Amino acid sequence: MSGLSEHEIGAFADVFPDPFSARHVLATAGVPTRRHPSWTATDAYGFWGAVSVLLTNGLVKDGPARLFAAALALFPANPVFLASAAARSAGPAMPTLPGTTPSRPDSTISSPTNPDVLKDPAEPLQLGLRLAERRRTLGHDHPDALADAHLLAYGLIVFGDYQAARALAEDTLTRRRHTLGHDHPDTFATAQNLAYTLNQLGDHQAARALYEGTRTLFEDTLARQRHTFGHDHPQTLTTAQNLAYTLIQLGDHQAARTLNEDTLARQRHTLGQDHPDTFATAQNLGYTLIQLGDHQAARTLFEDTLARRRHTLGPDHPDTLTTAQNLAYTLNQLGDHQAMRILSEETRTLYDNALTRRRLVFGYDNPQTLTTAYNFACTLIELGDHQAARTLFEDTLARQRRALGPDHPDTLTTAHILAYTLIQLGDHQAARTLNEDTLARRRHTLGPDHPQTLTTAQNLAYTLIQLGDHQAARTLNEDTLARQRHTFGHDHPQTLTTAQNLAYTLNQVGDLAARTYEPGSDQSPPGAGLPGRMSPDAGSVP
Repeated sequence: MSGLSEHEIGAFADVFPDPFSARHVLATAGVPTRRHPSWTATDAYGFWGAVSVLLTNGLVKDGPARLFAAALALFPANPVFLASAAARSAGPAMPTLPGTTPSRPDSTISSPTNPDVLKDPAEPLQLGLRLAERRRTLGHDHPDALADAHLLAYGLIVFGDYQAARALAEDTLTRRRHTLGHDHPDTFATAQNLAYTLNQLGDHQAARALYEGTRTLFEDTLARQRHTFGHDHPQTLTTAQNLAYTLIQLGDHQAARTLNEDTLARQRHTLGQDHPDTFATAQNLGYTLIQLGDHQAARTLFEDTLARRRHTLGPDHPDTLTTAQNLAYTLNQLGDHQAMRILSEETRTLYDNALTRRRLVFGYDNPQTLTTAYNFACTLIELGDHQAARTLFEDTLARQRRALGPDHPDTLTTAHILAYTLIQLGDHQAARTLNEDTLARRRHTLGPDHPQTLTTAQNLAYTLIQLGDHQAARTLNEDTLARQRHTFGHDHPQTLTTAQNLAYTLNQVGDLAARTYEPGSDQSPPGAGLPGRMSPDAGSVP
């Protein structure tokens, strides 16, 4: 079977010059995603040369003919495609996909949490082609070209191509800083999306440095906007919302709470209760309240937000489902299990439908599909269906390890909660193996004092207790308790749980002197006969 000629490779590189458009036309031609060559740097010619080699080796049946038919469906007047397709005809051309203009992502939320912003694979394709045309006619630094580059980088994030998103976002950020300035809102948006991408790739040090720099710029900009426009001006509120998001990423939840509470009150007054920006701030404030352990305040906020999102967006909208799951998580933390179960039963059906749709649109291994699968499995846990949750988590983890890598934050979150599920099912040995691997990876990628690392350490110690390895449990609990006191404080629920588990372990090994209690201490009272509960990640709270 023949591949592509140099002339044909050049034509494909000119017409499909970016990862989105190139991979879309390959998929339209019937080439499975897993068999696409990797995109190296920005060399479109090299990519299509690699496709040619694969075609020569029999990538798919009638590969060249199918590829030209797919290309012609998008560019029916291209002379190279016309001539080559006529020579390699394999039947009727592929149908043309609808080409719609992509919706602009919510610029006030830098984390692309809504995968339905770009629903049709043809949308990023059209955007990539428009970007190429604008760069050709207007130049790379023109504001319109930079706006399209920012949107395309966002789309690459949505569809899981983080390496390509990083390269495009880094280039866009450099150009926006040069042409618009470091403190322009569009520059901020690109910087935050780049930081998000770096986190997804596991480059947490670079991401934190970028967030730290962005925090300083946001604080300065917010002060100037409040002075110039006033506290309630839409631009001021957008900056405040983005600064609060940055504070969350940096782990400064108390500062984020204060700022989000002020911003939410002002948005409700100026934009209205049901405005998308108001919803976004309410969602982020609820997340922050959970991180701070104020579950009652989080419940009140999530209940209001859920009712409004159901009314304005519909019950099966991804944002509505996120709020419903966060409320169910909060109800569980508060011990209102009946209300949690009713809500989770409703959410289970909606997630089942959403997962089916996303697998159809994005594919089984797309990060957004995997996130939906993860959230669905969390709902199954809340309903007590641990066996079904285990099956879905195991499938999701296998796909994440293959698609994202074993050290990716999403992969580690799934591994953590799968281990939690295994414990619920009594498979403590499997849970120990998985927790030990997850703990080692989280210590390496996040650091030993990161809240997620400490949660995994706490659960591993619990597992060791269940297996009767009390000495190993003691060592791990002592280290974890010291770190939790430093990170969370002495009175945080997780700190108290570890203290209780340590007391139980000391009792088992007969070290009564070590478990001496003082009135008012942060440790659990003597005589706690069982170890405290485990903690799933607050990863079920996006």
